[in-house]
This record gives sequence, structure tokens and C-alpha cells, in this order.
Amino acid sequence: MSLTKKQKKFIIDNYRNRSIEEIARSLSLSSSEVNKYLEARGLSVQKHKIKKSESFELKEFHLILILIFIALIAGIICFDKRLYISGDNAIYMDLGKSIARGKWMGHQTQYPFGFPLMLAIVQIISNNSLLAQKILIFLFYIGSIPILFYIFRGYIGNKWGFILSLITVLSTYLIEFSHYVMT
Repeated sequence: MSLTKKQKKFIIDNYRNRSIEEIARSLSLSSSEVNKYLEARGLSVQKHKIKKSESFELKEFHLILILIFIALIAGIICFDKRLYISGDNAIYMDLGKSIARGKWMGHQTQYPFGFPLMLAIVQIISNNSLLAQKILIFLFYIGSIPILFYIFRGYIGNKWGFILSLITVLSTYLIEFSHYVMT
């Protein structure tokens, strides 16, 4: 029997406080179904209660650190301080500059408001430094790695989530775009 999203959420929300039997009864499931789901997520059974094992968290934390370290190395090696001449870099930077100067960017249907606003803040702080704007984009690239890992892990587990995240982190396109001032 396949679990629904609500059942999965209920199990994860209650595994620390309730016994497997209580959770299974609440969801009209068997205890073995609840056990299988929790074991697939890397959770272990201890004295009729489910607890996350400490080694699981350390292992997960280390996997994320490894991914971030690899992304940092790849991104730093490929980082280009110059402005990318193709695409919409200059437009976003110009929109950010107009916001930083206190002028409204006008009616823009092609370019969303949020990104130029973030660039405006960086431009104000860094005195319009191109490098600072590129670092902002690079930080978004690095910050997306744990999110990516958790999404993959939720669907395919730690091992394959790490492998798929690693492949994505090492994507030449992603590394290349990690320092372009574009959306």
C-alpha cells in the first residue's frame, strides 16, 4: 500500500512522541508499513519509539559539507570577475542601480522586481561593485545545495540523493551560471 502525503507528514511529525503502534492505529495502517517508511528515510526503531539516530544526522551533515566544498572549489576555479557580455546582466544591474538611486524601475513585464532589488542592496553596500554582485549570485548557488540535497533525499534516500546532488553540483552549466548576474 502506498502512503499518501498526509500520512507521510503525520508519521514524520509524530515519530518522536508516539509509538509505532499509535501512529499505525491513527492512520489505519499496519506497524510494518510505518516501520518500512521510517527505515527508508534513515530513521531507526528503539524501544517501540522512533528516534533519529545521531550518526544519521552527522552523516547527512557531512554529505552536505562535502557537496558545498566541491561546489566552492569548482565555482572558485571557474569564477570570472569580468561581466558576461551576453544575456541580461547589464539590464538587471541597471534596474538595480535605478532602485539604488531612488528611481522606480518603471513598468517591467519582462524582468521581475525581486532580483534587481537584491542587486540594489548589494550595490548600495558595495558602492556598485561588480564583484560583490557576482558574489551574491555565487552565494545563492552555494545556498541552493542543501535545499537540492534535501529534495533529492526526500524522494530517493541519502545515498542516491547525494549522488544526484553531486552530479548536479558538477554540472558545467550550473557552475558557469553561478557567477553571471542573471536570473
